[in-house]
Amino acid sequence: HKMCAHVMAGMEPKLAADICCLLGVKEAAKKLAKMPPDSAAKILQDCKSVTDAAAIFSALEMRSAAGVMECMTAASAGAMLTTMDASSGRPQQCLSHMNSSQ
Repeated sequence: HKMCAHVMAGMEPKLAADICCLLGVKEAAKKLAKMPPDSAAKILQDCKSVTDAAAIFSALEMRSAAGVMECMTAASAGAMLTTMDASSGRPQQCLSHMNSSQ
């Protein structure tokens, strides 16, 4: 599994993003969690569908999620947070986690 994440981190982000969407949310989140945050961020930013990216992101453990979000462009992170179900409280948790880690 670790190897697979390593390979995906070295791929063209768009390709890795397509693979993530094929893997399904839980599996993709597991892979992203094992990658360096900047690789994971690039991959999520390149997902064809922001909805898919948001779903995968939501499945990440909070620490990973905050790290990944810090590596994203503000526009991508914003788009993803907006797509997430705000009622889940997830976007707020993520932002407050980021603020507290700095």
